[in-house]
Amino acid sequence: MPRKPKRKGKTALGDNLYLIKGSYWFIFTYKGKTYRERIGRVGELPLTSAKHIASELKSRIIRGEYIPLKEENLTFKEIARKYLEWYRSSRPHLRKRTLREMERKITLLNSYFGSMEVVRISEWTIENYKSKRIKEGVKPSTVNNELSTLRAVLRKAREWGLISKDPPKVRMFKVSDERVRFLSPEELRRLLDACPPYFRPLVEFAVLTGLRASELLSLRWENVNIEGEYIEITARTTKTKETRRIPLSPRAVEILKELKAKQKEKGIDHGYVFTNRMGKPYSVEGQGYKRVFKTACKKAGIEDFRFHDLRHTFASYLVMSGVDLYTVQELMRHETPQMTKRYAHLSPEHMRKELKKVDDLLEEGSNF
Repeated sequence: MPRKPKRKGKTALGDNLYLIKGSYWFIFTYKGKTYRERIGRVGELPLTSAKHIASELKSRIIRGEYIPLKEENLTFKEIARKYLEWYRSSRPHLRKRTLREMERKITLLNSYFGSMEVVRISEWTIENYKSKRIKEGVKPSTVNNELSTLRAVLRKAREWGLISKDPPKVRMFKVSDERVRFLSPEELRRLLDACPPYFRPLVEFAVLTGLRASELLSLRWENVNIEGEYIEITARTTKTKETRRIPLSPRAVEILKELKAKQKEKGIDHGYVFTNRMGKPYSVEGQGYKRVFKTACKKAGIEDFRFHDLRHTFASYLVMSGVDLYTVQELMRHETPQMTKRYAHLSPEHMRKELKKVDDLLEEGSNF
């Protein structure tokens, strides 16, 4: 019997998944009915993730739980569900905390837009949502974070062909730059003295390197080169993994040597650099380190200060010492110069310019 010719432009990938014009399509016939759904574009969605989504869709159809996505009555809740499935599948190394935060934002958006047909979402309804959140006492920066997710969901729906029109423009609140709260040398001394012995190296190393909490708590000895005086940090973005080499100061190297010796003495070999009071690795997802830090700040008489502000302290000390902003940007691993400019007002050169304004004012006054 002759083989049935392959349909032009359609390639079977297995598991009811097909490649059609650069996109993954799910096509499945069950009880005489054919289901077709576009999953995503090649290059933006891994094949393994596309197969996983296709398998989930097939299971829902068999269980009778499948909801066909049709634009004429497509609700935001339906496309948000599809977006969340794609979000989980396209990020195999996604941290639980990050996923929970995305689920929280989707649930929040569903409470307002959920039953609304996507074609009914407009700039007006989005502005109403913004006003509602502000009246509830939510900060503009937090609302912007939610709006960013809303925009991502609508754009993906357009990209997947679930809606035929471009989504409405999502206008963000204009907010000032992130605050710069840093410790004076005296405050830093008090804080370090207030830290438990096992916790002090973590705080001091944070100030000496500007590393984020997640980077510090996940740092392993295999990423440390004490002789070369550097550590390697892998930065994960939505598209790439980039390993960056972070230089260390003499004191930072000394801290690592001390920690290494203590772990060897106690027989600790789990591979993590920083440990809690039990000698075990910190949980990046947990809040244990924050509780210890908060207690130390209270004991030191320091208010309104977060662990992340140790990173600001590192950058502020650099700028006040005369380090140029380009170098600060490199050491902080900021993606754009704008993120570093928040520290510009601390530079000696900037201060000299401000003092010059006083000179000019006095000269003008002498002419009267």
